[in-house]
Amino acid sequence: YNGTLFRFPLRSAQVAKQSEIKMHSYDTNDVEELVANFRRLGPDALLFLKNIRSIKIYDMAGPDAEPKLLYQMRAVPDPPGDASRYLTLPAFV
Repeated sequence: YNGTLFRFPLRSAQVAKQSEIKMHSYDTNDVEELVANFRRLGPDALLFLKNIRSIKIYDMAGPDAEPKLLYQMRAVPDPPGDASRYLTLPAFV
């Protein structure tokens, strides 16, 4: 894999209590809200990230499942060929 991967696992309240990292539970609604906020704010944020040109959000239904693309956005040169200015293009899947 050529890139950076962030994994946001779901965890029940019972599992979160035992966590040494974070004692906050995350359910499906929490993750859906995170993705909705990212869809709203992501394109503007991408303009200020110097070395990031694309962001994709996938859903993994299980350990053996193929990832399903939920959302992607990318920064493209504007005008084409001019790497000093970029325009973000969100794509709802």
